[in-house]
Amino acid sequence: MTHEIDLLLRRAGAPDRAELPADAGPALRGWRALCDELGVDVIIDVVAGTSAGGINGAVLASAVAAGNPLPSLKELWVEAAQLSRGKLLRGSGRGPLPSLLDGAYFTGQLRGLFDRALRGGGRPAAHPVTLLTTATALGEQDTVWSDSTGCQFAVPDHRRVYRFRHDPGAVLFQPPAGELPEDPFTLFTPADPGQLTAAAAADLALAARATAGFPGAFEPVAEAGLGAYRVRCETDIRRRGDSDIGRREGDDITRRGGDGDDAGGPGDSDGAVLIDGGVLDNTPFEPLMTEIWRRPVESDWRRVIGYVTAGDGLDHATVATRDGSGGRRLDTDWFPVLTSAMRMGSESSFRNGVDALARRSAEAERQVRGTEELFTEALRDPGKARAAVDALYPLYRRNRIESGLLDAYQAHTGELAARPLCTPSLSGVAPDRAPRWVPPADFDRACDLTGEWRWGTVVADRTIRLLIRDLRVRAAGTPALDDTLRSLSRVLTAVIAVRDHIATLVVTAEDDDAETLLRAVNDAAAASSSPAVLGALLRAAADGYLAGAGVDAGPGDVLRAALMAEVLASAAGGDGPFRRMSRFDVLRMGPDVSSPLVEPRRPLGAWKLYGTQLRHFGAFARPEWRVADFVWGRLDGAAHLIGVLLRRGDDPLPDHAAGLVRAVQEAVLAEEDAVAADLSAALQAVDELDTRATLDLIRSTPSGRAIARDTVTDVLRMLTVRGAGTPSALSSAGSWLAGVLSRRSPPGRPPAWWLKPPLRLVTAWWPRRRFWDWVYGRDGRQ
Repeated sequence: MTHEIDLLLRRAGAPDRAELPADAGPALRGWRALCDELGVDVIIDVVAGTSAGGINGAVLASAVAAGNPLPSLKELWVEAAQLSRGKLLRGSGRGPLPSLLDGAYFTGQLRGLFDRALRGGGRPAAHPVTLLTTATALGEQDTVWSDSTGCQFAVPDHRRVYRFRHDPGAVLFQPPAGELPEDPFTLFTPADPGQLTAAAAADLALAARATAGFPGAFEPVAEAGLGAYRVRCETDIRRRGDSDIGRREGDDITRRGGDGDDAGGPGDSDGAVLIDGGVLDNTPFEPLMTEIWRRPVESDWRRVIGYVTAGDGLDHATVATRDGSGGRRLDTDWFPVLTSAMRMGSESSFRNGVDALARRSAEAERQVRGTEELFTEALRDPGKARAAVDALYPLYRRNRIESGLLDAYQAHTGELAARPLCTPSLSGVAPDRAPRWVPPADFDRACDLTGEWRWGTVVADRTIRLLIRDLRVRAAGTPALDDTLRSLSRVLTAVIAVRDHIATLVVTAEDDDAETLLRAVNDAAAASSSPAVLGALLRAAADGYLAGAGVDAGPGDVLRAALMAEVLASAAGGDGPFRRMSRFDVLRMGPDVSSPLVEPRRPLGAWKLYGTQLRHFGAFARPEWRVADFVWGRLDGAAHLIGVLLRRGDDPLPDHAAGLVRAVQEAVLAEEDAVAADLSAALQAVDELDTRATLDLIRSTPSGRAIARDTVTDVLRMLTVRGAGTPSALSSAGSWLAGVLSRRSPPGRPPAWWLKPPLRLVTAWWPRRRFWDWVYGRDGRQ
């Protein structure tokens, strides 16, 4: 699917797409023709992934940022990911092994992949690109909290999220030394475009290796330099903020221990070692949403979150076998029940992520739509809206100062050794005590924008986003839309930079009581000259809006209507922290999508993939199985992507959608040198597979028997490991079992029992011989 996404989103639908090369394949030409016909551009700007998806996503994001062709993921998974000596399996030997697979070999393969993706010579992306990967940290990883009585307690949190950014449009704010310059944008200078560069290839390889470090299959890796990319709330707030007091959208999950906004400095690691991110966080949706809400827009857009998964949700967490009639039944004996229970924990991350997306989508639609309707009404009939504003404005001002202090409190307590479980009351502070970021009591005076902006960066951010959304509707299809959206996005980027600067000043407050926090926020606003700077920026935003909206109003009328909508929408919302909201669509891309090229005996799903056999390790046994799964990924990706390109709102897909799916899938088969008849035959074969049948197929060839022999040999070598964390009884039992079953005598000095001839003879014939007969298969004895 990553390959097909790259064809469509990088090469066929790129905004600055060039003429296709002469050797372009039929699938790429089909995607280009469809994008041209629909008149759409497609951009990849946030990529998040875990485990194998983390590897694929990291390579895709790197190639996007550097402007290079996507390295061959097919080559990585088909050629490099082989269970054979010198590749995923280490060279032959007799000593203990820390894991089944060779992590150093795979890291080297990944490093070469990132070197190719990030090498110089490409044209770096002109738009922001962010990569998010997850891992799970071993060791003591506790966060200290305190309850309402001041009693402290530890909350374990072993999750890790690493972020690599490419943001060529990022700017830094430098407050004016004296009077405000005529052009406020001269106060903003380009920032470092980010970390997705050739210099980060080794770090990216380490992050990719860590996120795919399946326990037991690969040994853990040291976090080391990845601390420079780690997303953690405390450091994020200290280094970059996103509200009047340094809080960025998404930081509300401080209370849930999830996300922040900027990474720690080099060497900021706490010495953790990492294993597969899917152990605890297989769907990092929260940091994904944070990145989405930072994005500028330059033309009419539709935001789509595509979730790629190999699962279809059909009894994947339960053990089932076929009955005599070909159906499936659940096994309820103790062992299948136990294994099912152990597997069910993996569903929580996906379920929680889906729930979070659904909640965020509903919340965004509710809040965004309400504010938009209020703005439209206030712009059309300001007198009618004014009566409601006068009634709610005092309440709005009280909520405004309390929410600002709450943001400051959460930012400051993020720096403490213990986080408070319950937020103390911050009410009772008069709004007039914050004249630089809470509007004055006289609404008309508050709306006099010929001078300073007294509403703070929170309202500035919301106001500009409101103008962007409204402009998209009013100026839809007009030549001026793209230019006006770019001008408003430029203002929004500047506002975010002002907030980033203010954050670094606020979190150094001496205490977290209301008076100290109020003084810190006021001082930060004064030191940054934010009222004057924001006033100039908001006037520029109003001018930009009017350049494309086609409304009969002046800049002051536009901002007054926006502020009326702000008061009416926020007055009754209480003193909650600042949150951005943005609409988005969700595309779930799985293997359970139909294909017009085949007629399977049952609905397509994860069962068609060899990679889902043997607990998702089945495809490693045969390269042709990995090729088949790669082809299915491209075919499924084509079906899903065509659906999202053609759909408009809630309308059903057009009648010609099925024909387009067939055409693109046939082009994919042509590029992969495959035919539909072979697909159908392969479906019939894989439909018959269970664990035993899969093992028999693997062992039916000499190479498969070699894989079985070498894999089992290395598993036995793993049993001989002795370490401080392994109980001595378990180590002894493992060494004894390895000695009995190994094809050769144990390494080192043999134990005393091994030297006794009767025992050697017994173990040579039974159980060792029967064990290796099973390893090779009944027809593969050697």
